[in-house]
Amino acid sequence: MKNCVAKNYSWIGNKGKDKFSILNVTPLIVLAARSNMRYAATVDDVQNVIKKWLQHAPCQLKQQQERLAT
Repeated sequence: MKNCVAKNYSWIGNKGKDKFSILNVTPLIVLAARSNMRYAATVDDVQNVIKKWLQHAPCQLKQQQERLAT
């Protein structure tokens, strides 16, 4: 998912954003991340990473746009 889309989501839909946790793709992401044998990630571990990524998406998008403008 690109940052320009991710900025419209939060895990539980705070601040008028859409809920990422109810999307059909969410369990697939968790399953894919947990299937990596190199890391022993729990469901909570994966969800926390997704939450942080969604939280920082607007800032990441702004930084990308600034880099493209220069």
